[in-house]
Parts: sequence; C-alpha cells; structure tokens
Amino acid sequence: MATLDLLADAAAGQSLLVVAEDVQWLDPGTVSQGVAGPALHLVPLDAEDSKRLLASVAPDLGEGSVTTILRAAEGNPLACSSCRKPSA
Repeated sequence: MATLDLLADAAAGQSLLVVAEDVQWLDPGTVSQGVAGPALHLVPLDAEDSKRLLASVAPDLGEGSVTTILRAAEGNPLACSSCRKPSA
C-alpha cells in the first residue's frame, strides 16, 4: 500500500503515467487498486523487424545464430537488442 500511496501523492493535481513490465508478478490487490485506465498491450515484432533489430546490434552473427536467436526471441525487442557476439 505504501507504493500506491506514494503514486497517489505524485499524481495529485497532475497526470501520472506508470509503466509496469511483467504485471503478472504484481499482487492482485495492487493491480486492481492501481489501474485507472486501459492497459496497453504490445504485440511482438514481425520477423523482418526482428531481423533488422538484431542486425543493428550484432551485424556479424552467422545466419544459423540469427535464426536461432530470432526463433527464441519470438519477436521480443529486448531479446533481439540484448544479443551481442562474444569477443574473441
């Protein structure tokens, strides 16, 4: 409840945007009391955008590695952008 009180104080008299990743880990009481508007549901990147993002952060990956990473990432931009080729 302390977090909700803090957020309520911060929102007094002005708009406040709270972004929560992995909302499924929040307790139901916090979510039900804290949500005041519609949730934003993001969709995964399509295959081409995922490949483009991965190429921008790890341009020297082999095709096999690219395929493996893209399959595992399932369109998650964080998974694609966190990849780095190990240093030799």
